[in-house]
Amino acid sequence: MRFSIITLGLATAVSAAAVPAKSESGCNVMLDPMQAKASSEVITYASVGRWAKSTNNEDSTSEWIDYTGATEAPYSFKYKANTIPGFETNDKIKAVLDKGWVGSYLAGEDQPSGNDYMITAVTCD
Repeated sequence: MRFSIITLGLATAVSAAAVPAKSESGCNVMLDPMQAKASSEVITYASVGRWAKSTNNEDSTSEWIDYTGATEAPYSFKYKANTIPGFETNDKIKAVLDKGWVGSYLAGEDQPSGNDYMITAVTCD
């Protein structure tokens, strides 16, 4: 019986950890889709790739990002503070985002590719 209780408790803890918290501190990136049919997969891959390019960090991961706003308009995502090594504060995250992100494409190219998004604003809370 002990095994069942421990297993249930661990499963509950793991499932609760996977739910993104809306109140986490961090920097929000607001997006405008370039095509009528937007894809949250593009946001997922491009947000990690763009951060990796901007910080020269090949170890970037989606675990640093809250995708709560990636599934429906108005589209957005959040780089979470206290999760990105070397960029634990909103000020450090915003310093990266302030370097040409607003007004550019999420994929980081000169022209939009596929279901790309225009970055329209950055706010930190």
